[in-house]
Amino acid sequence: MSPQHNPTACVWCGLPLPKSLWHRDSDTTSTDDDAYCCFGCRFAAQVSADSGETGKVRWTLTRLGIAIFFAMNVSMFTMALWSYDFYEVAPTDTLASTITDLLVWLSLLASLPVLFLLGVPIAVSGCLSLRDGRITSDLLVIAGVLAAFAYSVVSVLSGSSHIYFEVASLVLVLVTLGRWLEAHGKLQTNEVLESLERLLPLTARRISEGSSTDSEVDTASLLPGDKVRVLAGERIPVDGRVINQAASIDEQLLTGESQPVIKRPGDDVASGTLNLDADLVIEVTRAMSDGTVARLVKIVREARQSMGHYQRLADNVTTGFVPFVAVVCAIAFAWNLAVASLADSIMSGLAVVLIACPCALGLATSVAVWTALGRAAERGVLIRNGEVLEKLARIRGIRFDKTGTLTTGDARITNFICLQDEDRTRVASISKLLAKRSTHAFSRAIAKWKHTPELVGEDHSADLASIIQMQTIVGRGLIAELSDGLRVWLGSRSFMLASGCAFRPDFEDAVTTALTDEAATVFVGWDGQTRGAFLLAEAMRPDVGSMLDELRALGLDLKVLSGDRPERVSRFVFEAAGDQGGLNFEASLLPEQKLQQLREARSQLESVMMVGDGINDAPALAAADVGVALGCGTDVSRDAAGVCLLANDLTAIPWVIELGRMTRKIILQNLAWAFGYNAIGMTMAAFGLLSPVVAAIVMFVSSLVVLANSRRLHSFDRSSNPETTTVVECRASDVGMRSPARSVTKETVA
Repeated sequence: MSPQHNPTACVWCGLPLPKSLWHRDSDTTSTDDDAYCCFGCRFAAQVSADSGETGKVRWTLTRLGIAIFFAMNVSMFTMALWSYDFYEVAPTDTLASTITDLLVWLSLLASLPVLFLLGVPIAVSGCLSLRDGRITSDLLVIAGVLAAFAYSVVSVLSGSSHIYFEVASLVLVLVTLGRWLEAHGKLQTNEVLESLERLLPLTARRISEGSSTDSEVDTASLLPGDKVRVLAGERIPVDGRVINQAASIDEQLLTGESQPVIKRPGDDVASGTLNLDADLVIEVTRAMSDGTVARLVKIVREARQSMGHYQRLADNVTTGFVPFVAVVCAIAFAWNLAVASLADSIMSGLAVVLIACPCALGLATSVAVWTALGRAAERGVLIRNGEVLEKLARIRGIRFDKTGTLTTGDARITNFICLQDEDRTRVASISKLLAKRSTHAFSRAIAKWKHTPELVGEDHSADLASIIQMQTIVGRGLIAELSDGLRVWLGSRSFMLASGCAFRPDFEDAVTTALTDEAATVFVGWDGQTRGAFLLAEAMRPDVGSMLDELRALGLDLKVLSGDRPERVSRFVFEAAGDQGGLNFEASLLPEQKLQQLREARSQLESVMMVGDGINDAPALAAADVGVALGCGTDVSRDAAGVCLLANDLTAIPWVIELGRMTRKIILQNLAWAFGYNAIGMTMAAFGLLSPVVAAIVMFVSSLVVLANSRRLHSFDRSSNPETTTVVECRASDVGMRSPARSVTKETVA
């Protein structure tokens, strides 16, 4: 058998396993891949086994049913014995003595199946965890049950009537049912991921070369380069490229946009999206395991395995909790043995073990974080890990990029100005050649731009020399070297001047005359001369106003950080903020200046969020406490951002901040409950004030309280969050707009 690495997550619920006490992550341990965080997950996995193991599933359920039947009989026999305490029957009477002996022996015999059916699996689970270096409460539970059972057996053999078979039996039933419900409660947090995975069809129609018919194959077997047919009304099984005709594609799953998108030959399509109206042929570009949906699910799963501050706290406490309980149990046993009987000592120790089950503590943070991550994914928001979720609750200020973030990113060319003695078509074609290699909003606008009627020629970019080398200067522009030796610059005014491209006076006058406050500019030049200028217009996103209102109500400090001209940013901010004000700005910022602004904000506000389009804002997104990237619907691997919005929905920003606050609130409630319940319960049990059965019931209820409280996040909505009713007054005089102190130049970032 080949050795396996020490597993780190439960194969049933996916929660991180308790730390190994004597194995490092690199150590080899059990060859069994099925590692579970508790007996409940092991039991739930058996009950919910694959359809090929129907017999095993039925036997597991039957085993639980039989155990419950015998446990009820043990309780009935014990209740009959208790009747001697209420009726005046002398136990020395021959008939009474015979009945007593019969009930005692029946209790012993009826408890044996319960011990075998439910006790052995718990013992096995505890031993397997112990082998891998994890001490769990299963060992303490089975030790206490065996102690109660052994004491009762000795009492029967010695002729004593002090037996606790009903305690051992009911504890085993309650613990098993409690762990079962806990395991299923944890598993319910996978609902969103499972629903996403189910969207992908299991089979696809692969088009075979030289064949007139399609062959049905498993979607997982498709490889890049394969061609598949997708009929109208079917979901696209893998990421690919349209090669035959145009079609309307519903991308609401990934982008949140309700309107279908027209995809034409050459356009990329994502797995999980819906083909509405065409018989499409798609060339596979990514295998199913590397597709958009698979990567989305992978990111959320990885987020659940990472730990935030509260999760690490709970994990560290849980690691030492079981040994601590063992010590308390030993002290309680010794103290009760000194002041009471051996039977009372055993019952007290067993009650301590049961009431101090660490399930509630282990679930306090994990299930809350899991549920919040799933709810966010359902809303179209990807949160990288639990630590980001906790940071969201501490955000005190937000800094926004403008172009592509607060604006739609669909800029359009409003004017094209060229040197009078220059070939306008050639300048435009060279510009488009460079722009096609960039993802910036302005570059995309130039790349998609159709020549105006005055250019009379066609796009000559295909006839030009090809690009052999290109460099992107983040926040400034592009430098390209063509195969014919021409070196071209495309970018902002300062970028052109710094690159040695001068502005001829007549060209400067023409640009100044055409330029308005609303227009952005991108220049192109080579051979020491600026040859052309593009004037672009942007549209504000329709939800900017409502987002700003909601963020103001949360009391957040807001500011726009833009590389655009101050007059353009000032006009934009005025339109966005409206009469409410409360939105400052800094303009003409280079990327390094944005980073400096973020550092200053963090020193003042402690925790700051940066919102950008995820394309050229990577440094700022990485420098912020929480980076939020828009436009991730078809690219869920924007690594610089802690939060990725699948849809360009700005109202998701206040929503996710409130989700973070609500999650922290629930985590603190769960931890307070878990610590308080354990402290009070263990104290009462240690002094003999709780019977083991009552302790088992309370343990069961405690875990359900934590699960139910965490599940509130599953239906989280801003309208149901009482914190949304808080209104923060923002006076224009306090947070009014101001222009930067630096010199004003008519330029913008390409």
